[in-house]
Order: sequence, then structure tokens, then C-alpha cells
Amino acid sequence: ERAVAAAVRLKLYSKLGHAQVEDRRNYDIAWEGYVNHCGEAAVETLYANLRSLSNHVFSSNSRFNVDSLAHPVSVGADLDGMMRTAMKFNDIMHEVVRMLVMNMGAR
Repeated sequence: ERAVAAAVRLKLYSKLGHAQVEDRRNYDIAWEGYVNHCGEAAVETLYANLRSLSNHVFSSNSRFNVDSLAHPVSVGADLDGMMRTAMKFNDIMHEVVRMLVMNMGAR
């Protein structure tokens, strides 16, 4: 039983690793398209707005003695749970991130 569980876990981690590589490749393609379309000035504006947002998040959380962001246990206590959550909320998360980035100066 342990051997089977270890094999399943290894397969899941391998799958996750491939997904991370694919996500990074897609991100790099999208980023290059953004830079080519909007130019370096837009990139600097986007970075400045991200820094501002980051500073705001961490200063807002400091009153709760929180110095980092982490997902709640309800998102998933293990890899299987996190993968189910990611699949369930993938589309809405992309839309939320797109809205945030556009509101921070992306074009």
C-alpha cells in the first residue's frame, strides 16, 4: 500500500512539475507580447503599480501580524485538494488577475 501511495504521489508531483513548466512558458509568451505591444514605459508603470499594491497589502496585514500571504487550509491540505481547487477556480482567478492588472495600468 505504501508503494502504491508513493507511486501515485510521484506521478502527481511529476504532473505538477510539467504544468508549472507549461504555465511558465505561457507566461513568458504573454509577457513578451505585452512588452512588444505596450512598450517598456508601460512595463515600468505596471511594476510601479505592483510595488504599490504589494506595499499596501503588507502594510494592511501588519496590524494582524501577518508578514506573508498563504492560502487557507480549506483551499487544500494536500496536493490533491489544491489541484481540485485550482481546477475549480482557474477561470475566475484568471479574470480577477486580468482585471487587477488592467486597473494597475496595463494596456
